[in-house]
Amino acid sequence: FAVAVKIDTIAYMPVQDFGNAFSVFAAQNFGAGKRERIREGVKYAVLSVVVFCVIVSSLVVCFSHSLMNLFVDAGSAVSEAGAWYLQIEGAFYVGIGILFLLYGYFRAVNKPVVSVILTVISLGMRVALAYGLTKIAGVGVTGIWISIPIGWFLADFAGIIFYRTILRICGTICAAITAFTTSKTINGRNPATRAGTRAISLTTIIQMLPNRSTKAAERMAIMV
Repeated sequence: FAVAVKIDTIAYMPVQDFGNAFSVFAAQNFGAGKRERIREGVKYAVLSVVVFCVIVSSLVVCFSHSLMNLFVDAGSAVSEAGAWYLQIEGAFYVGIGILFLLYGYFRAVNKPVVSVILTVISLGMRVALAYGLTKIAGVGVTGIWISIPIGWFLADFAGIIFYRTILRICGTICAAITAFTTSKTINGRNPATRAGTRAISLTTIIQMLPNRSTKAAERMAIMV
């Protein structure tokens, strides 16, 4: 297992470094207020990681026995067990590749707590699934290997939900700022025009807000 894990770590180490580089890119653009550039960067980063992980996964799965034989005796029980581990986990490197990108993104946008939550989900589910799957007859130690990529993908799913939520909130804030700026530019117009423009802007904001914030926005509209 120790030998297989070392090979495993070396295989996806470039993806981890790519996640760190993406974090720097996202942080610089976040500080500069270039949200759209971050979105474009996310698309290219995901594409690059997926392509790299597919290539590396193919190599690890196809040459799992050869990689193990570099460190242990060929045909031994240790070699066979390690190769089986690499074939199962190595096929799903895209899961941890996306997870490293999510780690980097949330650190960049000043949401490090989300990165911690994703780590807890990944490791926590891995432990729980490993314990549960090994109890199934005929699964045995293979359940431990399967639990690792499942933990990655569950953390990915949670991270994507957080990511979409943050985008929606940022869009709402931008709409509020635009509405406020618009109301300032029409102060010289007649009262009827000012009232109509404010009503349209606030209606747009209310439509973009999550459900739980709608009532608060409506109260704000009444006050204005």
